Amino acid sequence: MNLLSYLGMSLQSEVCLWTLLGLIRNIFDATLFKVNANLKQVWQMSMPDELSTSVQGVLRTMISGVMLVQCFTVYVYLATYIVLLYPVFLEERPALVLPWLLVAAIRKLLCELTSLALGLGTCVLLGAARSPCVKFVIVKFASITPSFYMWVITLSYYNALKVVAAFKTFPNVVPASHCDYGLELAIRRRRTKSLQGEEQLRRKLLTNLYQYS
Repeated sequence: MNLLSYLGMSLQSEVCLWTLLGLIRNIFDATLFKVNANLKQVWQMSMPDELSTSVQGVLRTMISGVMLVQCFTVYVYLATYIVLLYPVFLEERPALVLPWLLVAAIRKLLCELTSLALGLGTCVLLGAARSPCVKFVIVKFASITPSFYMWVITLSYYNALKVVAAFKTFPNVVPASHCDYGLELAIRRRRTKSLQGEEQLRRKLLTNLYQYS
């Protein structure tokens, strides 16, 4: 369940909020990300003397690999955010959510978890009680947690859109033996209390059923 639901915000509204915030942040990432300067900094930065030359080389190579993946996906990630705006605002075409889910899983989850694993491995070699190690772990968890949460609620929103899209394929009139009398009765009762259309009511009912299932 989305956390902001306790403040009265729906899943769609929260996904919309996170999408806009992520889009703004990614625009700044795309403009400030400099590959050559960052790679040069990685290979020129000093490492503790306790680490052997081979270990330092492995760490530098893996960090460079993570940075290159983030570099090659930064504009693709920005494009998926723009595409994501369509299903977020119009609540249709769930397939347009998939590109963002895929790129975000690579860029924000896989790369960040790899970076965290490298940092934790280095901390174990040097001694986990050191203050830089503690600071690194705190900063990384503070960075990964919002990204992971947004990915999870976006996946939930994608599943909700799939339910609505699948429901649209049902015929308007079905044989009596195949009717879901509970759902039809709920729709009829709610129609008597509002002027909303049947399709909108069906969408809300199914979305609520999915969220609390």
